[in-house]
Amino acid sequence: MTAGYAAFQTNLNIAAKGNIMIKGIRPIELKQYIVNTGDGLYVDTTEVGRYIYKGSNPNNYITFNEESWRILSLDEKGNLKIVRSEYLNGIAWDEYNTRNNTTSTYCSNTTYPTCNAWAATSNLVGTPSTFTLYAPNGGATGATSMFSGTVRVDASLNTYLNNDYYNSLNETAKKAIELHIFAVGTPGNSTDTETLATDIAQEQLYQWKGKVGLINITEILRTSTGNSCNTLKASHCSNNTTGTCKNNNWLWTGNEFTISPYPNDDRYLVWNAGDGGCIYTGSTEAKYQSRPAVYLKSDIYLKGIGTKDNPFTINF
Repeated sequence: MTAGYAAFQTNLNIAAKGNIMIKGIRPIELKQYIVNTGDGLYVDTTEVGRYIYKGSNPNNYITFNEESWRILSLDEKGNLKIVRSEYLNGIAWDEYNTRNNTTSTYCSNTTYPTCNAWAATSNLVGTPSTFTLYAPNGGATGATSMFSGTVRVDASLNTYLNNDYYNSLNETAKKAIELHIFAVGTPGNSTDTETLATDIAQEQLYQWKGKVGLINITEILRTSTGNSCNTLKASHCSNNTTGTCKNNNWLWTGNEFTISPYPNDDRYLVWNAGDGGCIYTGSTEAKYQSRPAVYLKSDIYLKGIGTKDNPFTINF
């Protein structure tokens, strides 16, 4: 534990005059404890105004819905993005034949009748008329798209997370959730030579505003303190073979879906983080593990110090 966190713990345990206890600190105040080496909260150099927890085991544990979650990032408005520690199992990203060419021109592949668009185009920010799968190596700046079309139904996992799963949360957890934007556009592919910053820009070309989502593929690369897996190309391997991207990376815990679609003409693959330590593509109809991610309101208070034994808790 750093000296800063030790002082943080002391401050949170001090009683105010009278019988009023200190509520804790606002999430934005976590910026006081940024680090440049080791495990902890870093300035995210790929997104202005954003901070991200990096390393093998930073002090970013938080109790949410009476479960163990972890803080992924802090944005400039003071919203925390948190991710559940335990996986959900047995839920397809998109159930077989839920979306096809009778409902969406984008989801028109007849060989693989599932779809890698997270949300219907009408539910995306700005209600675009079509969803576009961008070409690699700078598609965010106008490269010819690989495929574009309408999407009229949300992905199965999106529907589950924002209905049955959300409704299962306790009232305190629901009260803390901020309706927030998630980036759901297509980053690059496994042969890209572009930077991670360009991939992030491509993810942000399409945005969905909701309660519960997943992590992005670029986020699981940004949480490592190593520099050998800082591009999609360097981080990719086929068939989930052994890789090094899980080293010094608390967010990398096993095989799981991300929210990020993969740019292939078939439109049924999404980026996955593999338990072997590299990123790869997974079919949307498969039933891989997934971890819900939510944003917390900026006006909550945090108590605790973020360790596994003394996690942050939410106060109002």
